[in-house]
Amino acid sequence: YANGGDDYICKPVDLVELNQKLKGVEKRIIEKEQLASQCSQASQVAFTSMKNASELGSLITFFTDSINISTLDELFQKISEFFTEFDLNFSLEFRVNNKTYIYPISIDSSLEREVLQLGSSAKRILTVGRNILFNSQWCSILIKCIPENDEALVGRIRDHIAILLSIIDSRLMFIDSEQKRTNERAMALESLSSSLSDNFSEIKKEIQTQEQDLLRLFSELIVKMSTKSISMGLSEDQESELVGLFEETKDQFYYAMNSAVSIDGKLRNINRLLENVH
Repeated sequence: YANGGDDYICKPVDLVELNQKLKGVEKRIIEKEQLASQCSQASQVAFTSMKNASELGSLITFFTDSINISTLDELFQKISEFFTEFDLNFSLEFRVNNKTYIYPISIDSSLEREVLQLGSSAKRILTVGRNILFNSQWCSILIKCIPENDEALVGRIRDHIAILLSIIDSRLMFIDSEQKRTNERAMALESLSSSLSDNFSEIKKEIQTQEQDLLRLFSELIVKMSTKSISMGLSEDQESELVGLFEETKDQFYYAMNSAVSIDGKLRNINRLLENVH
């Protein structure tokens, strides 16, 4: 027993007894091998389950983290973090607001870019050698150099990316709607700014025209009063008092015109504020 034995047989050897003991040893060896195999399979299943649970946890984390994402760059960064956990290399194309955006920007393969661009019209999943192209309405993801000998990994990737694409599509729909609202708002502000600018210009021209007309009329009135005062038989003091009255009124009129200039400055300030909002 100390040397590792688990049975013994006494001499002289009984062949029938020896045969039975050998059969017993053989049975125990087979049972031990089967138990080891079952243990290995159970361990593999447990490991796969743990791995799958971890990957599903990454999907849940991606979903919760993506809720507040509002830009394509942020969304690509989160997708990169997700694929880093799988140790996979990838590229993708977003289709938002009738435009396409390929990430990473550093892709220098024109063929890879073409594959991504054709993804919008390809079927949901397309396998090309060791590469798999996943497509949806809003996005195409090209997974590159998947290990061929890991069928379990390939299966999990297919399942996970199907879910991932649904999450990505929902964020891209949100970003698309936000961009459209931003563009519509910018166009409305631009139209309003242009309209106000035109109206301000018209108001300024009208004010200047009115000022010129009033100044001309006022000057003509002073000349006419000076001429008329002679025929009215006014004394020199009365004439000077009347002309002084007109001059005083003229100064008040100039003050009113300066107020019009102040109004023009305020209108310009409003236009400038609208341009800053735009």
